[in-house]
Amino acid sequence: MSTCSYCYQRGHNKRGCPILKKDAADDKESGLDTWRTRYVASQATKAKTRRCSYCKQPGHTRRTCTMLESATVVYINQTKQLHKTFARVMARVGAGPGALVRSGYEVYDYKTRESIEHPLCMITKIRWEKLTPVNFRGNFVVAKTVQRYQRSTWATDPESVELWNCFTNRLHEDAATMDLLRSMGGGYQYQKPSKDMFEIVSPMHSTIDLSGVDYKRMADAHFKDHEAATAGDPASRQAVVDYWCEIIEKI
Repeated sequence: MSTCSYCYQRGHNKRGCPILKKDAADDKESGLDTWRTRYVASQATKAKTRRCSYCKQPGHTRRTCTMLESATVVYINQTKQLHKTFARVMARVGAGPGALVRSGYEVYDYKTRESIEHPLCMITKIRWEKLTPVNFRGNFVVAKTVQRYQRSTWATDPESVELWNCFTNRLHEDAATMDLLRSMGGGYQYQKPSKDMFEIVSPMHSTIDLSGVDYKRMADAHFKDHEAATAGDPASRQAVVDYWCEIIEKI
């Protein structure tokens, strides 16, 4: 929390200090031309010419931008919609933490000099922050191999291998679906290769908890390096989010 260099109270800085503004107003009313009156006047001029780094409109900053605030609300709601749909379906099919699966990836063991295809793994965590309205088909399911492997020639201690897979409806991993997503404004999409997917061997049927997901932080991370022109209109992605949730529900 900032401390004002004028009144030394916490919670604001000199630029927004209400005591400084009152003292400047008193000076002006008394006909005095002081550093306070000049400072407040200069800040008022800067505020008029200040331009938001997000929407590029004058008169406000990114912190108070109503367009960014609205975009953030839409982004959070869409993210929650995706997460709730995925969590519900994954719990139904038993693709939660603790489930045994066979990953589509292969692991090379330097000890035996063999490539192990479709290694048996256990889902250890779900990285929900990787599943967003923009990256709604990303690899966010983390699993570790049950067997340990020697992962390099110089590291002789065997270890479990962490693999990242997606959760998708295989029946809709086709060119027609990808073309439709692009036409709906979903950006460039490609068919997921089989290595990105997994097969459930022993399901773990339990409710998947979303209470620890920091949606505000996810939205802030998305908009941090974007302006309105590059971030796009989140509302235009609603049809894409709705459609993909329908696809996932069909699993």
